Amino acid sequence: MAAGLADAGLRPGHTLLLFAPNSPDWPVVALAAMAAGAVVSGANPQYGADDLAHQMRDARATFVATTVAGLPVVRAALGLCTADAAARMVLMDGAAPDALSLAGLSANSDAAMPAVAPDALAALPYSSGTTGLPKGVMLTHRTLVTNVMQVNQVLGLVPGDVVLAFLPMFHIYGFTAVTMCALAAGVTVVTLPRFEPVSFLDAIERHRVTRLAVVPPVLQFLATHAAVDGRDLSSLSRITSGAAPLSAALEERVAQRIGRRVTQGYGMTESSGVIATTPHGHGRAGASGQLLPGTEARVVDPGTGGDVAPGEAGEIWFRGPQAFAGYLNQPEATSAMR
Repeated sequence: MAAGLADAGLRPGHTLLLFAPNSPDWPVVALAAMAAGAVVSGANPQYGADDLAHQMRDARATFVATTVAGLPVVRAALGLCTADAAARMVLMDGAAPDALSLAGLSANSDAAMPAVAPDALAALPYSSGTTGLPKGVMLTHRTLVTNVMQVNQVLGLVPGDVVLAFLPMFHIYGFTAVTMCALAAGVTVVTLPRFEPVSFLDAIERHRVTRLAVVPPVLQFLATHAAVDGRDLSSLSRITSGAAPLSAALEERVAQRIGRRVTQGYGMTESSGVIATTPHGHGRAGASGQLLPGTEARVVDPGTGGDVAPGEAGEIWFRGPQAFAGYLNQPEATSAMR
């Protein structure tokens, strides 16, 4: 796939924008583009043409990979871009006269792959970051690989584990902490395009999912929804929550209902995904775990930069090898985060 993209004109430093729901092809395309030396930027598949066009222009996308369902939005977004911001389309699940096909790209190419420097940009997820429009968060091969190694050292995926990837892959949580960590550990990844109660429960039962990464609204569903009654969730060995605050009370309600402990982690796009998580068999309810190996953090008064006393509210500042390289085209916002 990487060779096919290179033959089609994808070059080191170019950006491939992925506008598609989760599927087995999503990480294939992303990793192939990275192997070709390009930068991958995932976009929310619920975007309209205006939001997609903003990301295309800001990221200077040269390729856009999408699905048949996303094709009309991509065409409309391209119509809002200037000629110098035009991008070639790649269709992931079909064929169209104005798009390259995934099957065609991977069919018969033997292009040589470039040497990719560890500190070259690899991914460009978009995040609110500080304020205003979403900003491109610059992540390198080194920061992404480091964060995968940090997380896997703590969470300990083992042969035979099955991970359910339903959190969106365009988001750093679904991309790094779920999909990339599972693939790096060599375990099975089951993909769902989105969270839907029946398909979510069906997938856990049918594929005997062992590891589940979720967000608090999914835990609320597991704790209270009637659809969970009678379901066989006994294969689950660990449930981890992140991306939003989670109370100890909800953790415990889920544990009581399905018989599995819930733990938490903490991170952000600017950390390549994860800053802290809870080692297996450790932690306490309502807490976000411990800092990953090689990571330091302080809780400070943002007005003074001084550490706050234990128990006082403050702003978390962190540093570590997983820290981002900056915001794309936003030097002032980058400086404010240093």
